[in-house]
Amino acid sequence: MEQRPMIYKRLSLQEMALRTALVDIWNKTVDLLSDENFRCRLYYAPCKKVNTNVENKINEIIEGMVKDNVLKLMIPAPLKKRMMLLVRPIGTELLNWQKFHKGILKHSCNTFYIPLLHHLCWQSAGLIAYGDTAERLVHLESLDVEKRYQFACTYCLVDYIPNLWEKLSEETRERFYGQLSVSPWRQVQLESYWAYVLKGEESKLDSIVSRRFEEGFSFNRYAFEGVARKGNRTAAEYFFQKLTDEEKRNSVRDTTKFILKIGRPNATRMNCDAPKEKLSDVMFYIFSQMRDEERLELMIRFPAETLVCYFDWPWQDALLDHAAIIWEFLTGIQCFRLVNEINQHIEDSGYYLPDLLQQFFLRSPDRFRTDFVCYECEISGFYGDPGILSKLFEAEDKETIGVIFGAIDVEDRRKLVSTYRFYEIFEGLIEKNKWQLIELCLQKASFTGESKEELKKTYRRFLDRAMPNKKPGLDKFFEFLDKMEKNTSNKRSSEEETELKSKKRRIEASRGDTQPV
Repeated sequence: MEQRPMIYKRLSLQEMALRTALVDIWNKTVDLLSDENFRCRLYYAPCKKVNTNVENKINEIIEGMVKDNVLKLMIPAPLKKRMMLLVRPIGTELLNWQKFHKGILKHSCNTFYIPLLHHLCWQSAGLIAYGDTAERLVHLESLDVEKRYQFACTYCLVDYIPNLWEKLSEETRERFYGQLSVSPWRQVQLESYWAYVLKGEESKLDSIVSRRFEEGFSFNRYAFEGVARKGNRTAAEYFFQKLTDEEKRNSVRDTTKFILKIGRPNATRMNCDAPKEKLSDVMFYIFSQMRDEERLELMIRFPAETLVCYFDWPWQDALLDHAAIIWEFLTGIQCFRLVNEINQHIEDSGYYLPDLLQQFFLRSPDRFRTDFVCYECEISGFYGDPGILSKLFEAEDKETIGVIFGAIDVEDRRKLVSTYRFYEIFEGLIEKNKWQLIELCLQKASFTGESKEELKKTYRRFLDRAMPNKKPGLDKFFEFLDKMEKNTSNKRSSEEETELKSKKRRIEASRGDTQPV
């Protein structure tokens, strides 16, 4: 069984049981896709979102079915709520496994691949064990021998590769042997590497690599850096053990820098086969091989990039503990960069864990909250991305919005609500008649008197530069704003009157106690 490095927080038995149960629900639900009639019904089913392709529509329906099955469970409401939050991460883990192996499966990575579903090895943390799964698949007779050989090579399963090699046709062997190439981007064809090994020509590999790089640059180092950049932790472990001490030091430095600064931030935009989560997995393996002072040096050099790795599934459980260590290294631009990394993470993964985001924000230093407000006001939406708060409003996550607004000062709340981004958010909420979310923000921002009139002027300017036909909605908003101020004023007067009466009673009681006997 694959072991996780000891730098992670252990899950409770209850949490492991919930994740195991949810994996089972996902498996049973996805298994319905093996029925051709069921697939046809999904294909022609209506979609909630416009301009959604068929693959995304089917995935959306399947996820909805999983959530329905969770709601039917006879368990306490808090546990059910927790499971609902984990539905998307587990489903993403399934799709990520397929994406990672699309070169072997020759199947679209965007829909669930049914034949291999029940052969996946899951860990109790809700994570697929890639190496263990490959070991199971190499025994699967229904899978053709070429795919089994590829799985064995991808995960360096040395006990199975020679036997599978013998079962390949001569033509296939020569094809794999001839595919070896060396590139600056460290592209590694492991099927070709093992072809050289099995032909007794492994010694040729070092000279092939050194011709492309510098003298003494070994194939083992090239392979380690290549598989690490692809997010293949099992193969990275294999080649790391073959490096010299000097190679380990140099490779760790270069590989961590690449993953944190280039590979992980651009994985989605570059349409990379390696999901961000797998790159973080390799990153944490490298962490486990470092000395404490080396890890500390990395955190100091890349604090934002290191911390955001803990937002990836399933490392969130250790996020808060490690954030407490890294906060002190986040200064100036690093805080701003962290906000951007978190925003990009939510955008790319399509989910976030509300409780975690709330706790993270509440424990963050003032400088992070200040940069968060600055990011949302000035950068969010500039490149077409709506920002973190827009995503929370889209999810109608009243609780997390309330926590964030409550954690920043009143002036920053007013600053946020006075931006064009919030004008657009409120415009959408008015159309959907979601006044509770609007009320929450306005209450926290405490617009009264002069500040209220200033907000009205600002929104009128936004209306003039945007769409004048939205004026009826804006008029409703202003009426709502005036009504809120009046209600707040009446409530305050009532509370003051009640407090005054209570104070008088306390004074009278005090006088009675001091009367002479």
